[in-house]
Amino acid sequence: MASSLFNSLKRKGSRKYRRSREVNDDSLTREPRKISAASTSADAKTANKARKGYKSKESQEEDSQPPSRKQLANAIGGGSDIRSVLRRLLSNRPPIETLREKGIYQDLTFGAPLEVVCKRECQLVPKFVQQCINHIESCGLECQGVYRTSGNMASVNKLKYQVDHNAQVDPDLWHDITVVTSALKLYFRELPTSLLTDRFYKQVTAYIG
Repeated sequence: MASSLFNSLKRKGSRKYRRSREVNDDSLTREPRKISAASTSADAKTANKARKGYKSKESQEEDSQPPSRKQLANAIGGGSDIRSVLRRLLSNRPPIETLREKGIYQDLTFGAPLEVVCKRECQLVPKFVQQCINHIESCGLECQGVYRTSGNMASVNKLKYQVDHNAQVDPDLWHDITVVTSALKLYFRELPTSLLTDRFYKQVTAYIG
């Protein structure tokens, strides 16, 4: 018993035993270090991904914002001034007379000079005025206060819009005679010059009197 205990103590005190023990101790201490380094690198990668994602969100927000004046200038002509570009575009714009001749631009009926509308329609009296008068004479002479009573302004404005844009006039608008008379009065009221000019004013008043 004593001899076996002595042998075990002797074996533990040998160099070979101490070396194997040190190797085992080093393996035990190094293994957690490897694990901690791996976890640290994984955390670093996760942080980098999150940082990249945050930057991408910031870049998306920057892209969603409207471009600045400098960016517009660079996009138009390598940093040229926007004013010069706009000035060049406006100088190359064709005059309104050319647009009228090509049929691209058409003057409105309401608010346009009487001679312009008559020349455009090749008529002595605008077609809209003729339509209104013919309809009033055929359907509205029996109505009391036909020119005194005002029509529905929404219907009047709708009729005005359709006439100005050469659209098909809604037949229902002609059923209410006050809408027609109100639209006719509105047409004369929006003329740039008075229907009864100073040249003929005295003649008309003398004829009425």
